[in-house]
Amino acid sequence: MKKKTALTALALTAYAGSVPLANWMISNVGTQHFPDGPHTIPVGFGFDAPSGVIAIGVALAARDAVHRLAGHRVAVLAIVAGIALSFSLASPALAVASGMAFALGETLDLAVYVPLARRRLALAVLASGAVGAIVDSVVFLNVAFGSSMFWQGQVVGKIWVACLAALCVWGWNALPVRFKTVKS
Repeated sequence: MKKKTALTALALTAYAGSVPLANWMISNVGTQHFPDGPHTIPVGFGFDAPSGVIAIGVALAARDAVHRLAGHRVAVLAIVAGIALSFSLASPALAVASGMAFALGETLDLAVYVPLARRRLALAVLASGAVGAIVDSVVFLNVAFGSSMFWQGQVVGKIWVACLAALCVWGWNALPVRFKTVKS
């Protein structure tokens, strides 16, 4: 039980920390291509994305972990807390965009994750992350900057994180039981 509580706390911390980190990164990390535009980083395949993309990718995966470890109610409360945190820490324009994108992206992520997680957890993490990435990216960029200019890079960056999370879940599930059990 201590192990589950510690893992839940870690997932909630990663989830909560990803929100302010993403908002800070988009204003401070990477290259700013035009005034009042987002700071961007390369994410592969010739695409750039607003630099908060990595942190939001972590948020999508951490929300899945929160749901798995603490249940549906706590996951929904974490989404609400993430929206409130975004509004309290970001500029008004980023807060509204982030809050809207976060609410829609995370809710759809959750809707995809729940039915798939019962049968194939790694697939649930990947598929829900992909859906959340697309919705979050398109909504955020259009509301924050009036343009969907970097949507492809946003999706690629977030899917990188979803792939990494799915690979970790798959690898963990592939371990023999004797390596997963930690005795206190």
